[in-house]
Amino acid sequence: TSGHDGPRMLKAIEDGKTVSGGIVPKAVARALGVMEYNGAMGCIVAAPTAGSSGIVPGSMVTVQQEYGFSDEKIEDALFVASLMGVVMENRDVSFSGSVGGCQGEVGVSSAITAAAIASLFTDDPEAITHAMAICLKNLLGLVCDPIAGPIEVPCIKRNAVGVANAFTSADMALAGIRSY
Repeated sequence: TSGHDGPRMLKAIEDGKTVSGGIVPKAVARALGVMEYNGAMGCIVAAPTAGSSGIVPGSMVTVQQEYGFSDEKIEDALFVASLMGVVMENRDVSFSGSVGGCQGEVGVSSAITAAAIASLFTDDPEAITHAMAICLKNLLGLVCDPIAGPIEVPCIKRNAVGVANAFTSADMALAGIRSY
């Protein structure tokens, strides 16, 4: 049942039973926890939407904890995330799960989070926007939607996300989390 997967993931991390180790499983556990709390009618911040509300805090809290960033630095990164959201909104990208489905909702939230994380490690606006773009194109679109003809774009970078997805999925299953 829903509501126990975040703690299951944390226990697996504490017991040293994650395959991918490190920062990603901790962010996953926090993201799951936020979504489970939301599902139990708890009060959350829908950032940017309720259906994707675990991504920003799960990632940002974990990065802050792992790298020791100040609250002010995290606030600046969250400002970057919000600006990237404004950019996407002005380009008519839907944040709505009811319009774009989970893939759209999670895609947008992941993309603004990628920009925020990148901004913690660089002031280069090009790198920050590319973090957003790479993340966004990995979670939006059709199963196969070649850009400008060649199948390499976006498939090459989707392979990288596929690897992260594989490790994360294995870690969750090994922690006792089940798919319904």
